[in-house]
Amino acid sequence: MTLRMVFLAALLLAPVPSLAQAPTAQPTERYAKVDDPAVLESFGGVEGLRRFMELFEAELAVHPQTKPFFGGRDNTRVKQQLVDQFCDILGGGCIYRGQTMRDSHRGMGVSMAAFNGLVEAFQRAADRHGVPFRYQNKLLAALAPLYRDIVTR
Repeated sequence: MTLRMVFLAALLLAPVPSLAQAPTAQPTERYAKVDDPAVLESFGGVEGLRRFMELFEAELAVHPQTKPFFGGRDNTRVKQQLVDQFCDILGGGCIYRGQTMRDSHRGMGVSMAAFNGLVEAFQRAADRHGVPFRYQNKLLAALAPLYRDIVTR
């Protein structure tokens, strides 16, 4: 598995179990920030992140490894949390207030196969959205430290 896949999967699996949780008043997780406005611009700004998330959710809902986590569900809240998380990391003025990665993935039994599937779904969505590889990597690098809190089996 490539480092890119690890970074991406950490980012994308983060908010799944938080659907039933209320957001907190303060940021719950500290991330390395990406100090390059071109990265957020490559996604099309905050509105572009919302459009990207629609593509990403569609990919997650059909991928064999991620479908059990995302298929057949109302992922509205998950998508908004991911937009907030990405926007926060990319300096777009948002604050991610969802659960920590450790708390949101506790008990889910996320496997490496599911993690890799999420990365594949992200790559397809990012490519369809026109996000250059170098900007995808900058976002993923900021998320790398969260990997150990997500995969549990």
